[in-house]
Amino acid sequence: MQDNVQPLFPRRPGDVAGYRRPDPLEAALLAAWNAGEPEETDDAPADAPVDAPQVDGCPALDGQCTGDDCADPSAPVHYGPVPGLRVSFVDGPLLPFNLAQWGDEPPVLSFCADGTWPDLDVAQVDELLLALDEYTGALRVAREHLARARRAQAGDGGQDR
Repeated sequence: MQDNVQPLFPRRPGDVAGYRRPDPLEAALLAAWNAGEPEETDDAPADAPVDAPQVDGCPALDGQCTGDDCADPSAPVHYGPVPGLRVSFVDGPLLPFNLAQWGDEPPVLSFCADGTWPDLDVAQVDELLLALDEYTGALRVAREHLARARRAQAGDGGQDR
């Protein structure tokens, strides 16, 4: 290693000369780094899992419309459920998002983050990391619904961007 380059994971107190204790996150970070850019796909696979709660509403948004705001036929607005990071130290969800569609426009994934973040202690950071895992899963499922809804609107199985 060059002298002017800092190691990705520097030595920590308690390390002995010639041996550095591995950081608990080092393997995961290095695996993600070495994996490179994720492959971008234009459509969701037909057999993609749909783990999000199914809602009873209108059939828009790949069946995810809650039916709460789309009753007015002159200005239909479709909204899906609003998942977000649920943690004990904040009253509402952090980084909430939902599928949305205004009239005949293509469906989109709308983020509703207001930027309000509390200062966190170590236990709260641990809780946030666990919540982020669930959040990422919900975001992946929402992406699949978005891709299907855009393909259905296009009607030709074309691009869903």
